[in-house]
Amino acid sequence: MSEEPMDEERSRRIRRAGILGGVIGAAVGGVVMGVESLNAVAGGFPWWVVDPFAVAATAAAAWGGVRLGREFRVRKDSLDPGETVLNEFGVWHAPAPPRSRTTQPEHAPYQLRTTTRRMQLWEGSTLLWEHPYHGVALEADGSRLRVLHGGVAITLLETSGHPEMPETVRLVASRIAARGYGRR
Repeated sequence: MSEEPMDEERSRRIRRAGILGGVIGAAVGGVVMGVESLNAVAGGFPWWVVDPFAVAATAAAAWGGVRLGREFRVRKDSLDPGETVLNEFGVWHAPAPPRSRTTQPEHAPYQLRTTTRRMQLWEGSTLLWEHPYHGVALEADGSRLRVLHGGVAITLLETSGHPEMPETVRLVASRIAARGYGRR
């Protein structure tokens, strides 16, 4: 059996997730903007001034829904059968810390995802790297988590919303590796 039908099925699932996300985004955005435009028209603004903004905001909500739906499906498809997500942390690479420490953790450019078998670093729907727990060494150093794999060090900076992240990831990884769950 070739891998092409699997790729077609995966593409179809990702496309459907994006469409569903877009429909949900458009529906929610459309309802919210519809109510707001009715309030604005009732407040004295002409409809021809208000409605283009409502349509543009609804389109933006639909586009955001498409991106989120696609991202969710791509990340879900990256899991092996029986593998579950334990936690996901918003992180920054240490050389480029956030411009403002008040930035919310959910707006971090990268997400460190821990599963029952491995660690993954994501940027949106792009998987930057993944390593099984038995193949990495983790060092928690204050607010930083250093991931060592094959002589290459990848340092991550925790977000202001997760000060416990480095120690939590190190503890989970050591327990999973000790039990042998990280092996394929």
